[in-house]
Amino acid sequence: MAVANYNSGGAWRQAQDGRQMDDVVAELEERISTLEAFLSWDEELRKQNPALQDLFEKFQVTKQLTLK
Repeated sequence: MAVANYNSGGAWRQAQDGRQMDDVVAELEERISTLEAFLSWDEELRKQNPALQDLFEKFQVTKQLTLK
């Protein structure tokens, strides 16, 4: 994949298949909101279930070990 020069707005728009910047930003904000809601729900669920919290912590440790 070639690296595009995004210094000009035209190159950025062309790379986005003609999509308007406002549309892209709105889509990204919607994705962020969805992720934040999911993370909040996940955190609340783990607070209510110690076994899930333990599993989550073990997953995090395993993930860190595999990335090293």
